[in-house]
Amino acid sequence: MNERIFNRCIEVAKALRPNIKSGKAHHCSFAISKSRIICIGVNDYKTQHPYHKFGVYKNNKGYSSGYKACKHSEVDLAIKLGLSNWSGLEIVNIRIGNKGDVRLAKPCCNCKTIIIDAMMPKRMYYSDNDGKSEQLELA
Repeated sequence: MNERIFNRCIEVAKALRPNIKSGKAHHCSFAISKSRIICIGVNDYKTQHPYHKFGVYKNNKGYSSGYKACKHSEVDLAIKLGLSNWSGLEIVNIRIGNKGDVRLAKPCCNCKTIIIDAMMPKRMYYSDNDGKSEQLELA
């Protein structure tokens, strides 16, 4: 991953982080085309996962049966970009913790299956706990 673009995504994610925290962290998903950010999706802890568009969110974390998934940044990105082939795009996930630190932003298995595998981006990257980029193995 181009380090300049990855660092730019971190800067933008930090700038978009709300002052009033509504969850554990702030996630941003970026669509990159030809070294340019063309679309940004953000998580929203106040909005429920859109089951009608993306299917049931599988509870893989062992939460109680009443768990309601929020809208993940990958889902927001898919809504903004449209549900089509992303083969020409690189996707970058960044997670900013409540203290402003870069955290692990690997897509959950739901987002990987429902969105990433279905849309088939050229490459997918995410931040690790050290602020470095990791590449996701795609199907």
